[in-house]
Amino acid sequence: MVKKKKLPILILILLASAVVTAAVLVIRPTIPEVKPSVGVIEIRGYIESEGARDNIVEMIEYAIKDANIKAVVLKIDSPGGCADATEEIYMDLLRLRDKKPVVSSIVGYGVSGGYYIAIASDFIFAAPSAMVGNIGVIGRLPYRLLPSEEYIETGPYKWTGFSEKEFPFKIQMVLEQFLRAVETQRENRLRIDRAELSKGMIYFGVDALKNGLIDNLGSSLDAIEKASTLAGIEEYEIVGINLILNENYREAELRSSLLTLPDLDRLVPPPAFHYVYIPTAYEKPRVYNAAPDGGEENVQMPGAVGANTVLVDFSHNNAFYSFELNVLLSELVQRDHNLRYLTEGENLEKKLENVKAFVVVIPLDAFSDDEIEAVKKFVGDNGKLLLITDPTREFSRAINSLAADFGIVFANGYLYNVEESYGNYRNIYLSDFKERDITKNIEKIVLFTAAHIYSKEKGIAFTSERTFSSEGERGMKFSPIAFVPENLILAIGDFTFLTEPYCYVENNFQLISNIADFLTSG
Repeated sequence: MVKKKKLPILILILLASAVVTAAVLVIRPTIPEVKPSVGVIEIRGYIESEGARDNIVEMIEYAIKDANIKAVVLKIDSPGGCADATEEIYMDLLRLRDKKPVVSSIVGYGVSGGYYIAIASDFIFAAPSAMVGNIGVIGRLPYRLLPSEEYIETGPYKWTGFSEKEFPFKIQMVLEQFLRAVETQRENRLRIDRAELSKGMIYFGVDALKNGLIDNLGSSLDAIEKASTLAGIEEYEIVGINLILNENYREAELRSSLLTLPDLDRLVPPPAFHYVYIPTAYEKPRVYNAAPDGGEENVQMPGAVGANTVLVDFSHNNAFYSFELNVLLSELVQRDHNLRYLTEGENLEKKLENVKAFVVVIPLDAFSDDEIEAVKKFVGDNGKLLLITDPTREFSRAINSLAADFGIVFANGYLYNVEESYGNYRNIYLSDFKERDITKNIEKIVLFTAAHIYSKEKGIAFTSERTFSSEGERGMKFSPIAFVPENLILAIGDFTFLTEPYCYVENNFQLISNIADFLTSG
């Protein structure tokens, strides 16, 4: 009987327990299932400031730390930026890639630093007409400063930080880092060699695919699908990391328009290195008839013009400063000769009477018919003529107005060699010479962005076969130095080699000495 009484009590206890459990289940809230996500980082515009750099780095750090983000897509529309900022972003992305799949989608510009960032990913998509590549560096020399007695520096490079003569090699070192990164990340997918990469070409997406710079054509949605596949997730959310961090690019003005070279100097004062594309590159032209400090450039030198005088043209809006001829002047003085200038308004024919040589340096204004006849007469009377131009300062139109009458034509554009150069592809070596007094005791010289001369039979100093012309885009031997012995005419397609410190590279100073001998010899 006792056992029968206990059974209802046990049933009541079980029923009560079930009611309590049901109540708890009703009261406890339902926790929604959290889906894994693919994070999207938008990289837009130039990366030329601390704010732009830190913004991107912050998004990468967020993606690394958020365990729910299983893969990341970089949506890139950037022409690049400062070398150091780009490199920091690249290295942080490699850290991110070690933890999660990273896929890039180039939707507009993926050039220079923008491409440097893209190669840190596992897979790169680009739109068919997106711009890809432009692998290279823009380096800005430090400003030349006059010494001050109010601010005293402790060493010759304390202000500038770099040697001007060695600066091209620093730029090349930065380029080497870029090239190594491309070769390391693209590996056997890359179908063009280092020389081609170094040219800085921009490729449409379709061509970038052929060259192995990207992996496929596609949109940002394709990139998101690829990222999810690499992460092994089928159900996922798409998360805009820019929006999560409430960042809409603190440097918005940098993407509103393409930068110019003066903009770069304003954002990052020189010396500076940039992995950047500047399609609207221009610089305010220098005024050479005024001194660099803004004062008046006075080229008048006292003394008479006579048999021991070398006359320099300064009457055709010539693109050089008088002090840039100081090295040549010192050589002339050692040979008991002086240097005088022909200035605007003076009569050329009269000024040429009795002088030993006439030097024409980078004229911007063409010579008149009367002036050409005066120079012809001067040369016919055994006067020496030295013609110099420089592609960094002017096209060859004005100097050819005179040179062509003597069978010499300077080319527009410049020579370059991406395989062998003095630090920079535009600083070309000349090591093949005809035996002339001008080339005696010379084994190798360097010209710094030089124009070649079309008159091959008059050429006396030659580049290698691997040198190219920026105008003709073909490789061959070029001659930027020509000599016409029957008329005593010397023509050179570079001016920089005459100036300090570039005159002390290889045998450049010996060439200047030989030029001085030519101008002053009987």
